[in-house]
Amino acid sequence: MSKCLISKLQKVQNAAVRVIFNKKKFQSVSDDLICLHWLKIESRIVFKAVLLIFKCLAGSAPNFLIISLTIRSDDPLSTHYRKLHEHIHDSPITVIGHKAFPFYAPRLWNALPRYLSYILDINLFKTSLKTYLFTDFHDYKSRVNRLVKIL
Repeated sequence: MSKCLISKLQKVQNAAVRVIFNKKKFQSVSDDLICLHWLKIESRIVFKAVLLIFKCLAGSAPNFLIISLTIRSDDPLSTHYRKLHEHIHDSPITVIGHKAFPFYAPRLWNALPRYLSYILDINLFKTSLKTYLFTDFHDYKSRVNRLVKIL
């Protein structure tokens, strides 16, 4: 999504928080988002994308997405620690191509801390991922951007 659309959605989310907490238009909602345990829009998009990658690796996602990802087999820990193969030779030329699932998913997954990649239970993964994105989203985003070099 474009930054403009993300900004508009964030404004809608902020307005919803203001309604819930009966706040005025220009009062900050950052603490209230944490109180509600709501991720900001950009973090929420990443959460959903990484959760979809997790489901692909677990075999519970749509088949056309599962076959678009490849687990690296050269890792001796590949039965537990799943690292995705990055298709560098298939690197897209366009900006839209860099947002395609087969290109972007390995970068999102491989930028996660290792301990998250070891988790096999979906509920524990969701909880751990959400906590991680609450606390370290900016660091994670910078690691992903270093891998992509276009965003």
